[in-house]
Amino acid sequence: MKSLLSLVLAASLMGPSAALAASAPAPMEKGQAPASAPDDTLHGEEILLGVFEGTLPCAGCDGIRTELTLIMEGEHVFIGRFILRETYLSCVRSETVITGTWTILRGTNLDPDALVYEIYFGDPETRRAYVKVGDNTIRVLDRDGNEIISDEPLHLIRRTE
Repeated sequence: MKSLLSLVLAASLMGPSAALAASAPAPMEKGQAPASAPDDTLHGEEILLGVFEGTLPCAGCDGIRTELTLIMEGEHVFIGRFILRETYLSCVRSETVITGTWTILRGTNLDPDALVYEIYFGDPETRRAYVKVGDNTIRVLDRDGNEIISDEPLHLIRRTE
């Protein structure tokens, strides 16, 4: 029964397709490659949930090009690992790559049944959350996990390959 429930939930989360670790490296200088690239290779029973991308607002630059890769740990569909790549447009601090773990939560301030992906990279104060808006879209939530009412672009769209 547990396996069937896991498969049904996984299918509803994955939509048309289906990647994540745990340490936050220091920001890199413009054009600098990471010393060791995060491991975005699927291992064992891992399942690629999706690669979500978009450009999010930034107070001190032209935007933050964001790529969030979510990987499920096989049958354990409520947890996984992530790779978050952020490129700051027209800014000295150009790129960061962060890896860590994620989990699924239920509910936001506007929708108690909403599906929320919460990512962790070491310190609980630095967690981030995204609400699933549709099969191919997630939206950034505030630090308290609440939906943000704004005209700013706060969506990341699942990459189709």
